[in-house]
Amino acid sequence: MTAVSLIKHGPLKARSMATIMMVGGLVIGLAACSAEAPNAAPQAQEEKVVRVNIIEVIPETFEQKLTLPAAAKASREVTVASETLARVEKVGFEKGDEVAEGAPLAWLDDSAVRAQMGQAAADRDMARLDYKKQKALRDKNANVSEFTLERTRLTLVAAEARLAGLASSLKKYTITAPIPGVTVSRDIEVGAVLSPGAPVTRIVTTRPLKVLVGAPESTISDFAIGKQGQVVFDAFPDRAFEGTVTYVAAEVGKTSRVFEVELTLPNTDGAIRPEMAAKVTFVRRSIPGAIVVPQTSIVELATGHVVFTVTQDKKAHQADVVVGDYSEGKTMISSGLAAGDKLVVLGQRGLVEGDTVETVE
Repeated sequence: MTAVSLIKHGPLKARSMATIMMVGGLVIGLAACSAEAPNAAPQAQEEKVVRVNIIEVIPETFEQKLTLPAAAKASREVTVASETLARVEKVGFEKGDEVAEGAPLAWLDDSAVRAQMGQAAADRDMARLDYKKQKALRDKNANVSEFTLERTRLTLVAAEARLAGLASSLKKYTITAPIPGVTVSRDIEVGAVLSPGAPVTRIVTTRPLKVLVGAPESTISDFAIGKQGQVVFDAFPDRAFEGTVTYVAAEVGKTSRVFEVELTLPNTDGAIRPEMAAKVTFVRRSIPGAIVVPQTSIVELATGHVVFTVTQDKKAHQADVVVGDYSEGKTMISSGLAAGDKLVVLGQRGLVEGDTVETVE
């Protein structure tokens, strides 16, 4: 409609025409919105997938273990002392030397004893000659009484005994090692005069070595002579030694309330020294063919213990389990799991029954 027509028909018709134009605009706008509606609709929500780590349940031997603190001790230890009064002429060892049993450690001045032995040897020889002479005369029916012959014989016996005694005393002037081991001290010097009982050195035997453990009362039935234990020393954390129980105390400590248990360790290379700290692990019992899982894979609920497994269609399944025993981060499952199950060991805390999972073995 032209402007002339609007003027011709007047204001009323003009308002009607404006209304028609507004309605037309609304219709066009609605049509445009309808065309855009499919693009504006919200998209469907994607399915939740949880990433987890799994292991296959395989029966294995479950070992219930007991780990106790321990300390190394010398298997033998002795303080070597002088047995006589004498001056030190020579020392044959240094502190820290390894010595064999019977090895000489020190020599003392034995001149006085040797002089006495010379006299005693002469007296023995004279007594021997006298006895032989009297016996020869007696054999020839000479006038030698039985008393005279017996007196010369006893004189010879006494002379021989005195000489043997002096020879035994002479041995004390050479101080030797009574046991094999290592000298941990040197308490004498050349020129020093030792009295009986004066210390010379202390020797410890470290091959083999002892390991001392305190066993609680509740576990003493697990210990017997010959039982094996794995020993790990703080000084050698990456090395395990095998020890054998060689002593179990007959009574419990009155204050400690533990039984003293000793293991013997070969220590063939001498790496372990007395007083080193260690931990000893004993196997209390062994169960073959058990279902064993990492202790961290178990979720504890108010109703009991559960684990999560993964089904063939990649769904999470919550399984109730009965816990049998624990040992070193592992748990034996009495029921609720079977060999071949795919057990979730990482990521199970956020799972619920039926979740879709992505697995990493």
